[in-house]
Amino acid sequence: MNISKQNIDSLNAILKIELSLTDYQDRVDTVLANYRKTADMPGFRKGKVPMGVVKNVMVFQLKLKKLIKLFQILLQSISLRKS
Repeated sequence: MNISKQNIDSLNAILKIELSLTDYQDRVDTVLANYRKTADMPGFRKGKVPMGVVKNVMVFQLKLKKLIKLFQILLQSISLRKS
């Protein structure tokens, strides 16, 4: 993860945050594994849905949620550093 700050003037700045897949993939995999244990999808017994099916259905939503959560944590840490 790379964070850079470009000051525009005394009150404004541009924050650039670059994330790689390794920054959040382990969190996504953990949530997918936990979801798989309780998943109830047509054609499969409860908790026996293959990981490939779970990933196809849930991976985009989970990545988005994890990225939003990670972004919130970053913003909080940046604001705490400033004060």
